[in-house]
Amino acid sequence: MHDSLRATLHRGPVLRFEPGQGGCVNRLWARGTAAVASAKAAPLVDFRTDARPAPLGQDFLETVDELKFKQDWYRACRKAAQVKPLDFVGRFSPAMPAETIAADIRRMLGLTDEEVYQQDAAEALYSCLANKAGDVGILVFRNEFVGNDENRKLSVAEFRGVAICDPHVPAIFINGADAPAAWAVTLAHEMALIWLGASGISDASPFSQNQQARLCNEVAGELLVPRQPFLALWDSVQDNDEGKLTFVRSHIRVSALMIARRALELGRVRAGFYRSIYQRTCQAGLKSGSGGDFHRAIQVRNGKAFSKLVASMAMRGAISLRDAADLLDADPANVLCYAKQQALSP
Repeated sequence: MHDSLRATLHRGPVLRFEPGQGGCVNRLWARGTAAVASAKAAPLVDFRTDARPAPLGQDFLETVDELKFKQDWYRACRKAAQVKPLDFVGRFSPAMPAETIAADIRRMLGLTDEEVYQQDAAEALYSCLANKAGDVGILVFRNEFVGNDENRKLSVAEFRGVAICDPHVPAIFINGADAPAAWAVTLAHEMALIWLGASGISDASPFSQNQQARLCNEVAGELLVPRQPFLALWDSVQDNDEGKLTFVRSHIRVSALMIARRALELGRVRAGFYRSIYQRTCQAGLKSGSGGDFHRAIQVRNGKAFSKLVASMAMRGAISLRDAADLLDADPANVLCYAKQQALSP
């Protein structure tokens, strides 16, 4: 962290976690004068309910620390611009039906069935959701590493997503080390938490025993693959589970993992079938690799709205290039190239 940026807003001490199902992550955030203390912020709850959840290690703690730092910086910018709080944050209570919450998320995002079903790849569906979430004011970050250190890959066994609720700047982090087909489901799950006004660590597992996590799973399912059209297709064909999955995918073009998950949630397949599809999907993801343009990776990792704001402020001298690089977890030279590309974009 460079001194000029630290003077404006700085990270606090290392986040400490008290283990236990449904436990809270206790965090004291050190803030500069431009940062807005959030005494009313919802606690970061551990929604993982595995019998023996993986301990949250240093990589996770630093990742959440970075997420909170970026959220605080962006909040300060929004408040300086007198942007009003977002009215969808905490709009519903956990007593509300999943269908109602999902319908409201769809309405706010402007998401249609055609946009969900006609994406040509799992990554494209995730990008569609992430961009729409960004358009309504949700910061969405995705990375498979700690910052830009490719020697420190994040553990999927520890977590798949994190949501930090805030009325001005709700923020979501997606563990990019997970299978690409799982990203959209995790993002939908974390958005459900935002609509419930909750902050938490989740694995978005369909086997979760936590009541609120199960509700978020139901919301994610309704958001991406609504119950009625799915059941109408699944039940209309006489075939084994693989055949039914293939048939449904010919009509609803989402990933096989998403179809298998929805079938599990609605009692149409057993857990073993879902797990086999998940393992197959993970192996396919490992073979395909990530690769890509690092300039594009800046926006993928940090989200469009956040990346463009940082780049534009650097280009007009509102913040230094070194500070912009620190915010985007990137080399200054790459940030400069990205900023120039954005300046030339229509």
